[in-house]
Amino acid sequence: MTDWKTKYMALKAVHDSQQGQLHLPPYQRHSPSSLAAAAAVDGARNETCRLQVLEYIYKMGGATDAEIQGALKMDGNSERPRRVALTRAGLIEDSGRTRPTPSGRQAVVWQVCSSE
Repeated sequence: MTDWKTKYMALKAVHDSQQGQLHLPPYQRHSPSSLAAAAAVDGARNETCRLQVLEYIYKMGGATDAEIQGALKMDGNSERPRRVALTRAGLIEDSGRTRPTPSGRQAVVWQVCSSE
């Protein structure tokens, strides 16, 4: 198993072992509708989407949000929270590179964190 998959599975096991706590995907704290949407997310689907984003970034050697969204046919409002969660978990990071988006603006290229 690759290092990033090992780390991902370890973080998931810790997350799953925290019994009795409500774990929600990222949401806007000031927005009741955002909280409702986060509470409605299926946990298994959330994990599957997060793993799909991580695997795509790994296989491509880095990717922008727009590239991830296009390849996985995932709306930005679904992809970005998964990418943010992966960043917060220490699984992906800003590569220091950018690439143009379809609109011509520069976007961060996200990469899987190197093994330490």
